[in-house]
Amino acid sequence: MVDSHHNPPHNSLTVNEQSNYLAPIEEIKNMSKKAIFPTANYPYKKRCKRLNTSKKRNCFKLNWQNFNTELRKQVSAILLFLKDVMQQARAVQLAVLLSM
Repeated sequence: MVDSHHNPPHNSLTVNEQSNYLAPIEEIKNMSKKAIFPTANYPYKKRCKRLNTSKKRNCFKLNWQNFNTELRKQVSAILLFLKDVMQQARAVQLAVLLSM
């Protein structure tokens, strides 16, 4: 007589490590992942949290870069406007000085 616990058939997998119960593939197909891998401890929640944080950080980084770009454009426009105003003021001063 052959003991299935010592000589597992090729078409079966260990389902429960404590009991070394070997189940046929048909039974395994109908089981949940938690039942098949009860000791699996992959940190999905922690990894997803990290990925979401990383996505948010990248989004904020892009928004900050866009803000900085827009700010530089606005500052440049203001400086050009002030330069033009200063040139006009000098022109008015010269006109006043020449008219005296």
